[in-house]
Amino acid sequence: MSAVFDRILLFLSVTLQVMAPALVLAGLIVAVLVLLAMAAQRRIRPALPAFVVSSTFTVALLGFAIGYVTGNSRVSVVGEFLPAFLTLIGGIFVYVLSKDQRTPAGLATSIVFALAVSVLVSIYWGAVERDASEAAAELAKRQRAISDEEVRYQYELERVRRTKELMGIREASAPSEKTACPQNCEPKK
Repeated sequence: MSAVFDRILLFLSVTLQVMAPALVLAGLIVAVLVLLAMAAQRRIRPALPAFVVSSTFTVALLGFAIGYVTGNSRVSVVGEFLPAFLTLIGGIFVYVLSKDQRTPAGLATSIVFALAVSVLVSIYWGAVERDASEAAAELAKRQRAISDEEVRYQYELERVRRTKELMGIREASAPSEKTACPQNCEPKK
């Protein structure tokens, strides 16, 4: 039961580490757009309808997901991503501008702005996390290599000690010249 609970906590932790910044980024983008629209129209009440704000927020979250996955990828995806991204932006413009005239003019602009900013920020963020992950993996690999080298060194040191002990035992058990030849023996020629 504890293992299941630990896995759930790990999942929630990782999810919050990725989703909290996404929600904050999307909220900031929407807040900036609302403030810009209010400043442009010199009104205190919200200048953008609720569906524009909600659409912008949703697209900013989508942009964050696209950018984060793209930035965190180890595969070169720019060749596939850039045409798809530009097609998406063009499709949004065509869809919003081709609808009836009741659609606010700022909808397409706010959606494209939210998408572009969130994708750019999250690509950078994903790349930074990828680099940190690769650096941590390289550090772990080096630490394992150092640990393996230390184990080999300790093994060799112990082997040398045992060899010295064996040599000492052999020297102690080998007959010396005086004990082998008690009288004045001449060395053989």
